[in-house]
Amino acid sequence: MLEKNLELQYLEIMQGRNGLNEKEQFNLKLQQRGFLGESELYELLLKHGQRDWAFLHDLWLGVGGTSQIDLLLVSRSGILVLDAKNYEGHYSHINGQAMINGKRVNHDIFTQLNRSVEKVREMCKQLGYNGTVKGRVVFVNPDSQLQVEGAAAELALNRAGLIGLVQQVYESEVISMPANMTPLQMQKLISERYRIKNPYPPKSLSVEEVSQLKAGLCCPECSSFEVELSRYKATCCQCGHMESKERAIVRTICEYGLLTHERVLRSTEVQVFLGNQVPFHYVSKNLSKNFQQLMTGRYSHYENPSTGLKDITLLKKYNFKR
Repeated sequence: MLEKNLELQYLEIMQGRNGLNEKEQFNLKLQQRGFLGESELYELLLKHGQRDWAFLHDLWLGVGGTSQIDLLLVSRSGILVLDAKNYEGHYSHINGQAMINGKRVNHDIFTQLNRSVEKVREMCKQLGYNGTVKGRVVFVNPDSQLQVEGAAAELALNRAGLIGLVQQVYESEVISMPANMTPLQMQKLISERYRIKNPYPPKSLSVEEVSQLKAGLCCPECSSFEVELSRYKATCCQCGHMESKERAIVRTICEYGLLTHERVLRSTEVQVFLGNQVPFHYVSKNLSKNFQQLMTGRYSHYENPSTGLKDITLLKKYNFKR
């Protein structure tokens, strides 16, 4: 299963706490649809591909500028740069003009794909990698209609076309010499040397801006704020979801940290974000246990796990009771 990027997590947290305007809500829907398309693409590749293939999702590359790639597939013979599109209805690209359901689209997805492919080729040249590099736009919605003509037609695939391409990649591995680096070696090199942070992160909220959001523990299953705390458990009064008290608190601290990713964590600010449902001493105890303390005393504060918007799953690194 793919992990949501931090921009999507940010927007979903803001939505749950009534913090999005109309434009931001529209952006959230686009992000969610895009992530669904990327997830479906990934599942298709897992189902029809090979176990030793490697993947890089939501990849920001720093090669001759910046480029964002939905999914990079590394096989034994080469690399596929994949752009997932989850459009509804009819998409056409004729004589260089794209249209969705009869409306003109100024953004050329095939030009963008070609730019990404060129950047990946430059990266491979710098690494001395001799595998092939190709790119495709994959239209994952099985109910959409696709009409692409000209040079772009070679770059566009529906779901059946993707499965056929995956079979071709496998066959090329069987009959051809493998590339000079394995999929896992390339995955590691790309992650360490060329993967960069999203250069366009969402805004880091100020204390005042956070105070305008709905405060309290939010149920991860139904998004209700009617969560009751007992000595060891947090229980949603709406759907009945239960989790450990510590997990609920640390999860909410991580949400706060993501929204304020350029600032450190302070007990007083976190307590307000928790809706004062948790005593100050218990907030401080959980911060001390699960986060690195950077300063003690009157100005005590803790490392924010989202500082710099690292591409991590927020709860993985914390050793709290489940």
